[in-house]
Amino acid sequence: MSRWSPVPTPPVPDQLQVNVAVAAMGTVVAAAAVQGVRTGGRSQFFQDSLWAFGMRGFGHLALSALTRGYTTGVLTAPTVVIPFWWWATRTLETAGATQRPRHGRAVALLLGALVGAHTLGQLASRSRLGWAGARG
Repeated sequence: MSRWSPVPTPPVPDQLQVNVAVAAMGTVVAAAAVQGVRTGGRSQFFQDSLWAFGMRGFGHLALSALTRGYTTGVLTAPTVVIPFWWWATRTLETAGATQRPRHGRAVALLLGALVGAHTLGQLASRSRLGWAGARG
């Protein structure tokens, strides 16, 4: 990480923490996908989640630019996340499912899911390592 960067270097999480956090986020994405299929893309939860999914891709790119280095997700954001978000949004609009995400609600959903996923990951890691070992 560059010396000029105002972003502190976070501790490297262990693999269990990463696995649990990714699984938790995957659960939220899966729930949104089920709602999307069930409602033909018209579910507000699905639309908010789809918008948050796309914005998350831009967030990964911004964080990598800010830190001037590799950050998790920076490789999949421009190759998978953003193209899928763009394609899904256009496809749904073409099919008549007008996209009207509630941006404030989508941001709250994304932040809540992130905090929840990272908290679950931390708890799993701490329970395996013991509370004293996880404090570093």
